[in-house]
Amino acid sequence: MMMIKQPLLSYDDHDQSPLKLLSCLLFTIHLIDSYRSQRQKQQQRQQQQQQQQQQQQRNSIIISTFSRLLSIRKLLKQLHQTLTNVDDMPF
Repeated sequence: MMMIKQPLLSYDDHDQSPLKLLSCLLFTIHLIDSYRSQRQKQQQRQQQQQQQQQQQQRNSIIISTFSRLLSIRKLLKQLHQTLTNVDDMPF
């Protein structure tokens, strides 16, 4: 950011030439554009962070669901094995 040692235009300035006014206006526009640009970048960063958090949550849900499915599969195999062994047992 630039540091201004003296104001571009002051209230007691009697020499308010069009060039000086234009210079002041352009500088003001530059400041506004800089602010908007920074604000836009900040919003983009926040949006990216939210998207990353949502993706992490989805990944966590997928991993949890997959783990549960594997546990269910293991239990079903054990049940199948048990039922198969019961059929082989003489009564």
